[in-house]
Amino acid sequence: MTVDITGQKVQMVGPSSPSPLQCRSVAEMILNKTAHCALIPCAFNGVHMPKLTETFPSTNDVFLFSYFYDRTQPLGVPSSFALHELRHLTQQVCSGPDAWDVFNAIPGARDELEDVGPEWCLDLNFMDALLVTGYEFNLERGVKSVKKVDGNEVGWCLGASLPLLAGTGWSCKIQEIT
Repeated sequence: MTVDITGQKVQMVGPSSPSPLQCRSVAEMILNKTAHCALIPCAFNGVHMPKLTETFPSTNDVFLFSYFYDRTQPLGVPSSFALHELRHLTQQVCSGPDAWDVFNAIPGARDELEDVGPEWCLDLNFMDALLVTGYEFNLERGVKSVKKVDGNEVGWCLGASLPLLAGTGWSCKIQEIT
């Protein structure tokens, strides 16, 4: 498959038939879970991080937002689901057009997959690998994918936070949170 990335053609080479397991293997390699960990525990790439499974025991809600929401909701995933359901969805998406009939009843889902299906496969596999391999949540773990919490939109705000932290002239307009 040839992909045009910012004016440059990139040849993507993969197996002749869909292989969801190989895709997940690539995602897990990116996380580098086996890297040297100087200060245990480490989430991935040898970076220390307290275990999320202890911070958020199974009795606490874990909210997934931003790209997790953007990649699950268009495919008809309910707001609450178990990680084994995410893995099943990933396998369906990665199995290619022959396995996409299940998405026909969801407006726009099939069109989206036909447009950029391999990207959806990679994204979903990375999400699975991040949660299960990186953060060590088990496949039975329930999660919630949301766009809003208590009427407030949530998102990945790192991009907006960096200029505030760098002191490059941005200032926060919020004076008080009640």
